[in-house]
Amino acid sequence: MSSTASLLARFDKLSLRERALVALAVLAVLVGLWDVLFMQPLRNQRNVLTQELSTYNETVGSPEQADQADPHRAAIMRLSDLQTQQQSIDA
Repeated sequence: MSSTASLLARFDKLSLRERALVALAVLAVLVGLWDVLFMQPLRNQRNVLTQELSTYNETVGSPEQADQADPHRAAIMRLSDLQTQQQSIDA
């Protein structure tokens, strides 16, 4: 507690310009710590997931390509088209 009080007393003795510089320095340290502790691991995880996704897309193909290659999906789409044509003819 006394160390905090002594730091505050020293801070109060500083001029306005020095207080501003100290506050900016503390803010810069806090931003740097935030980046190192929280943001950098998130960026690394995003890069790993992006690489995994691109590898998956290269080996399997995109979901759109998988839908087009699926014969059941193609049959369902053809049935839907035929039903639409039938409805237009009936009308």
